[in-house]
Amino acid sequence: TVWMRALPQPVIAPVTLANGVLYVSSGLGGLAYNAQTGQQLWDDGGLGTLYSQPVIVDGVLYTTYFSGDVIAWTVPANAARGRPNDR
Repeated sequence: TVWMRALPQPVIAPVTLANGVLYVSSGLGGLAYNAQTGQQLWDDGGLGTLYSQPVIVDGVLYTTYFSGDVIAWTVPANAARGRPNDR
């Protein structure tokens, strides 16, 4: 085990790894961690339970929420330095 993180809500779907960042769907919403260290880099502000696996396409993070909302977030070139921006 490289690192482990216990979350207060379940992980709902498979995680996504892109460019050294691990994206997680949970009952808390969207979360992102440094894949090597486990340090939390970002969260979606608690928008609600994510319904499916986070998807990254051309630098955009797509998340689908249990409420039915789909949000596209821009992912900075160096995600470790910033929070994805709501599109």
